[in-house]
Amino acid sequence: MGRTRSAMIALMFLMSIYNLVLSSPCSSLSCSDVEKHAKQQLRTALLRAMHMSGKQTHNVNQSEVEEARRMQSMMHTPHHEELEQLYILARTPPTLGSSEFIFPFPDSLLARTTTSAALFFALEPMPDFERVIVDVFAREISEETFNLVSSSPVTLHASKATVVKTNLGEDNLRGWMYSESQSVVLSIIIRDLETGLVVDDSENRVQNVKLEISMVARAGRRRRAIKEGAECKSATDPNQECCVQTRNIAAADLGFHNIVSPTTLRLSYCAGQCKLASSFP
Repeated sequence: MGRTRSAMIALMFLMSIYNLVLSSPCSSLSCSDVEKHAKQQLRTALLRAMHMSGKQTHNVNQSEVEEARRMQSMMHTPHHEELEQLYILARTPPTLGSSEFIFPFPDSLLARTTTSAALFFALEPMPDFERVIVDVFAREISEETFNLVSSSPVTLHASKATVVKTNLGEDNLRGWMYSESQSVVLSIIIRDLETGLVVDDSENRVQNVKLEISMVARAGRRRRAIKEGAECKSATDPNQECCVQTRNIAAADLGFHNIVSPTTLRLSYCAGQCKLASSFP
């Protein structure tokens, strides 16, 4: 509790300084540089102060927490940033219904800048249904009422599993991440597109359920990616027959439409003759 209080005091101090920076009259180039530098320092300190778990923020005035989050998004809006994905596999404890899945969020995720969330799962062939509607409902563990968060039509494959992806929205994701339980329960309901009736559970073959969270890649990883690319372009080695490049390729592009995880494959291939040194990572 003492750590949480100290973090919030730091946040309130940063807010007051940030408001002064925003309201200060700056028109010259040098003043603009100073303002930019000040905002960068504030953003760094704010991100450090925001590294609190959901349980910690739950004990703080919610309006102050929300104000801090709004400030964080204002001060750091990613533009064309390199993204990476985190996959959380569904848990199915016996206390949940047959169509319900729980997803716990790790503490480390709270310190990252998330951009979107999507639910992936596979539907086994259903001979009596060609097109269905996939409804996704969400609730917190402590609640009983589900709220609809996504609804989309899906055309089923007749002879193989159909991989379904449905977007859940960044706002919903942040609400679940910062909830008291730091988790969410999702329910997947399949309905016939023509009649709107729910498909019986015995025919609803949902498998390999996982949650995909996209987030801005860490600076270190972006630097490594840039470095690898530069090395590959200028690489040579007399003993190396070709310049080796590495690329992430979607499994679906290779014809593997029934693969649920991983959705991308990391492949290395020859891309011309090397000229300086081996580029193989």
